[in-house]
Amino acid sequence: MKHPKRPAFSILYVDENEHSLKHFQRLLEPYFHILVATNARDASLTFKAHKQHIAIVVSDFNLAQNKGIEMLGKMKGQKPEALYLVSLRYSELEYTLESFDKDGLYHYLHKPWEGTNLLLCIQRAMEFFLVNHQHRILKEKYWSHLQQTFLTERILSLHLLAAEVSHLYQDTLEAVQSFIGMDHPDEKPAPETLPTFQAKQSLHHLFSRLSTQSQNLSDLLCIGYDQGKKPTSRDGWKSCSLRALIQTAIDAFQRTFSERKHRISLDLDSKQDSILSIPVHLEQLIRLLFQALPFFVSQGALIRIRIEKVQHAAGSALYILIKARSDCKPCDGTRALLHPFDSCSEANQQFGLHLLAMCIVSHHLQGGVKSIDEARGQGESLAIVLPCKPRKNRPRKTTAMDWRRHMAKGTLTQIIGSMTGDQTLHS
Repeated sequence: MKHPKRPAFSILYVDENEHSLKHFQRLLEPYFHILVATNARDASLTFKAHKQHIAIVVSDFNLAQNKGIEMLGKMKGQKPEALYLVSLRYSELEYTLESFDKDGLYHYLHKPWEGTNLLLCIQRAMEFFLVNHQHRILKEKYWSHLQQTFLTERILSLHLLAAEVSHLYQDTLEAVQSFIGMDHPDEKPAPETLPTFQAKQSLHHLFSRLSTQSQNLSDLLCIGYDQGKKPTSRDGWKSCSLRALIQTAIDAFQRTFSERKHRISLDLDSKQDSILSIPVHLEQLIRLLFQALPFFVSQGALIRIRIEKVQHAAGSALYILIKARSDCKPCDGTRALLHPFDSCSEANQQFGLHLLAMCIVSHHLQGGVKSIDEARGQGESLAIVLPCKPRKNRPRKTTAMDWRRHMAKGTLTQIIGSMTGDQTLHS
């Protein structure tokens, strides 16, 4: 007799009675991959080793003094999508009925088994599992595509927002790319952790939040800006005192730091105090940094602010390093703006807005914002990078005002496609 092709998934049967194990295997081995165990410990190890491929777990009710159902409940907690059955005699049925609702068991098998009925019951259970498995795959693909679509729209929206503020700052397109680069692409949320999608409500929430974020970002960027002055003018570059600007910001936000019980330690060499910059924008950048600290630093933490001079191939730069105990990472703020279905707090959204504003302002000063991993797993530091000798006549590269030309040439869609991994955007 030719048996049908066996499914790729396995069945785990647990029973202390070796005769029952052999009988179960003999009846079902031609149709399914069968794994067996004679006690709860071996069953747990087998389940852990083959969890990805196990579809059905069957346990004898009398296992380990009637602990079979308890074992199935623990396994269900590790893999809820699998089906869990208990084999028992009629006299034991009344003790298990309550557990079917409580522990979420799929069905029960009567002992002694009759070959045809056992095969039919297991076949139905496997068919049910395979249908649900296929549904989960389709759902994950749907979520992945949906998230990819909204992620692309969100990135494009940020580029368009950069276009709106490009009359104040040059290279805003690069600044937005730099902000997106602070996210860690390998830490994207799994589809099963995403909230239930309800199209109308989610779309309304998404665009409402984007509108609010755009307005808040514009407000952040307008702080301290003098409309009568041209930001890109060569006369704007002057020698500035970092210590004076940082101390002014500390004094301005002293009340906030006191409420959150923050202590501040400033480490600055007198030789690193002076830097060539545009005063109005450097002041704005420092102010944005101190506004962002309450969203980044844990309550009661000691904030260490250190200025370091670092030599690069392109020249030397000053790093304003913020080190403190933190409950979040810079990528959390980035993700709060980029991933529309991520469950993120209001604090993370505000942190993300401040980071994006800092990226835009710092790029106008020919610098940038970075996230630096700390040694020994102690979290991440936030760093503002400023060149020691900026190029006053720096040629303009790509600016946000060029987005229409980039879109027409397909350049912008290629940039977005490479960020999101969506190859269809490249066509």
